[in-house]
Amino acid sequence: MYESKRLSDELMDVLYVHTQLNEAITPDRLKNIMLAAEFGGLEILRSHVKEPIGYVIFAKVNSDNLRLLKLNAGKIDFPHQWNSGYILFIVDTVILRSQCTLAKRRLFSLGKSKRCFAYIKKDKFKIKFIKSKSIQ
Repeated sequence: MYESKRLSDELMDVLYVHTQLNEAITPDRLKNIMLAAEFGGLEILRSHVKEPIGYVIFAKVNSDNLRLLKLNAGKIDFPHQWNSGYILFIVDTVILRSQCTLAKRRLFSLGKSKRCFAYIKKDKFKIKFIKSKSIQ
């Protein structure tokens, strides 16, 4: 019950964001949203008053799947690729224009919680490794 409630709440938040942007959800994006939600790869970005201001779709991939994503221009072909490793691959991000600064901070805090993440920016595949601070 809780899982279906969480999924429906997340999907309502995604629809709210797209309604605010006056933008339709494409079939490919909807497929990614549904798969990401199923595998825990949908993060709703919220304002200080808990209102949805955007979302990020990500997959947790291994190095082999990361190589495939690089060749496939970031397109995930198979459901098992969504949760195959520890590298956070950002598939898609949608942010309300009026909330860009706050949403970017929330997005970067998501990335900082991982040791490695990858994304595509301006048709270029980027991989970032984050050095972990040693405990003294």
